[in-house]
Amino acid sequence: MVNKEVALNGLRERESELKKTFELVTQENEDLGGRLKSVQEELQVASSASVDEVERLRKQLKQEQLLKMQAVNKLAEIMNRRDMNAPAGRKTKIAPGGSADLRRKEKECRKLQQELTQEREKYNQVVAKSQKDFQVNDFEFNFEIIWQE
Repeated sequence: MVNKEVALNGLRERESELKKTFELVTQENEDLGGRLKSVQEELQVASSASVDEVERLRKQLKQEQLLKMQAVNKLAEIMNRRDMNAPAGRKTKIAPGGSADLRRKEKECRKLQQELTQEREKYNQVVAKSQKDFQVNDFEFNFEIIWQE
């Protein structure tokens, strides 16, 4: 009889230990579920922000491309007008003060050509940077979408 009581008490202690362990595991599961929900919400916010950022960068890239092309076209138009004003095959008589004027115009022409070259280089750098940013954001966005699945 005493053996049965000792065995029964041992089983009761084991049962209480298992109940405590079960409660701890249940609470830990709830905590992890809450953390999972918060991380998923953060991920959704980040992915929507990423989409907005990609769209903003696309618009910025298009705007910068448009502005640079307008600047390049304007400079090219100015250069073409100057070429049309000076006939190609004819030598003109240079007035006494005209040689200084010609040198000044040639200097201005070289300066404009240099500015055109610099603008083209800046444009290419901006395009390359924007494309790189777009690719990085697109990669992050696609990675987040895959991770959500």
